[in-house]
Amino acid sequence: GGRAYLTTADGELVIAAPKPDGSMAWEKQIPLKGKVKGTTFPCGVAVSSDEKHAYVCLSRDNTLACVDL
Repeated sequence: GGRAYLTTADGELVIAAPKPDGSMAWEKQIPLKGKVKGTTFPCGVAVSSDEKHAYVCLSRDNTLACVDL
């Protein structure tokens, strides 16, 4: 736990993890590809309770991406 899951305007899911001093550090960047050419405009994230999957709304595609974490 303690991770932060965010989306970017560049079409990525980014994950930040806590460091021992309490600050956060970028841990992973995952590109989100869609059917439509260009950025997918990800706009919402839900993470499974076991933190193995993230579900991301890809606004421009009108789809939901399931991402293995």
